Amino acid sequence: MKYLKKGRVVVSVLILFLMTVCAILVLVPAKAEPLDTYHSDWALIRETADEDGANFAAVYALATSEGNFASKNSSSVVDGGAYRIRSYAGNTAGNETQTVGAAWEFAISASTTDADDDSETFSFNIIGWSRNNGMLQVLAEGAGAIGTQDVVLYPNDGAAATDIWWADTITLDETTKWNTVSVLNSGDNEVAILHVDMAGLEWVQFVIYDANGSGAEAGDLTVFGRPY
Repeated sequence: MKYLKKGRVVVSVLILFLMTVCAILVLVPAKAEPLDTYHSDWALIRETADEDGANFAAVYALATSEGNFASKNSSSVVDGGAYRIRSYAGNTAGNETQTVGAAWEFAISASTTDADDDSETFSFNIIGWSRNNGMLQVLAEGAGAIGTQDVVLYPNDGAAATDIWWADTITLDETTKWNTVSVLNSGDNEVAILHVDMAGLEWVQFVIYDANGSGAEAGDLTVFGRPY
């Protein structure tokens, strides 16, 4: 009986202790770091340049050996190839976490030759790779046009832009190549946004064509992206 009473006392003390700890946790506000999607910086996905080639096949010949993992760094691609989405431990593109597998949004800027500073067009394919031996996968293809909203500062580094405008129109020719690819705010002379579910991919690349910077074709295209 004596040991039973002692056991009850111990249990009561433990319960009281746990109740006290719970009360303290409720009263003290949590100070966890915000998720990266709340404070996502824009990253430079594609360096500023005209088209990568006359068409997609001129950049990646999928019928040969250029659909393999190693071809993502093809010398015919601007800035050496694809953009790597890295977790915090291996992130060299910025000072924030970029979660592999998260959904991303992309915006495109370009220069024009039109006197009205709008309407120049371009075409693109979005492609991606998973890790290691993952093959090239086409996520979407489409076209775009430049609008009248100026790029005042480049969103990735804050540098001043001159005679550069945002793409305000983006259309998708293929919408069944990948899960969840959509366009927002297209055709309003503002900033059109591409939303892409990047689940399963670690590398992404925009292949630009029909954009040689002359006539009706846009030039100096840059692609920016961030997780959301």
